[in-house]
Amino acid sequence: MLRKNEIYRVKIEDLNNLGFGVAKIDGQTVFVSSAVDGDEAEVRIILVNKTYAVARLETLLAPSSHRITPVCGNRACGGCAYQSISYEHEKTLKENYVRFAFRKAGVEAEVLPLVSANVTSHYRNKAQYAVGADKEGKCIAGFFAPKSHRLAEAADCPLQDASFPPIVKTILAFANEKGILPYKEETGSGMLRHIYLRASSEGKVLLTLVINAEALPKEKELIALLKQKHPEIVGAYLNIH
Repeated sequence: MLRKNEIYRVKIEDLNNLGFGVAKIDGQTVFVSSAVDGDEAEVRIILVNKTYAVARLETLLAPSSHRITPVCGNRACGGCAYQSISYEHEKTLKENYVRFAFRKAGVEAEVLPLVSANVTSHYRNKAQYAVGADKEGKCIAGFFAPKSHRLAEAADCPLQDASFPPIVKTILAFANEKGILPYKEETGSGMLRHIYLRASSEGKVLLTLVINAEALPKEKELIALLKQKHPEIVGAYLNIH
């Protein structure tokens, strides 16, 4: 029986579609965060269920041949399930997931080779950045960590359209300068909740600010600043939530 907080030495046999390494310990399936198929590692058990366990990679003893250094060092947001493996291996895994899905459904189907644009950064044309507070109470932006509302700062996310991070930073700097407070979910206080951006293939951007108020202070001043610094913004909306 696996025990929580115990450390085990394992060989990662597979990688599931959520980006967890899959290992076996005494016949029980263990899902290991931050692991890559082919890794040999020491892992710490953090959750034990009847049919499976979840572990955290503690020490990488021998790295997989598929392992690479992630472009983004932010592991807290959990938005990049495959950032620790090569893109070629990622494509192979995803093609095999499709084949497995058909087999599991009892369907014999020819799965054609995966077609890829071979673009691994700045390909997302939509982003909704949650806004929260840092230790000093100032506005920061990012995404919620998996299965939580704990904000992981990620204004520089390399997957988003390249125009997004500078726009986000301009808005955050303006909010902090003008005393516009970040929304606090636990108390319902504060104003700025989300920064929502969408980019077109022509490089035009739509901006929506989600606020916990009837109006945004210094609204015209912010719009003038955005028009000056980010002329790619062709529309701005205020969502009162």
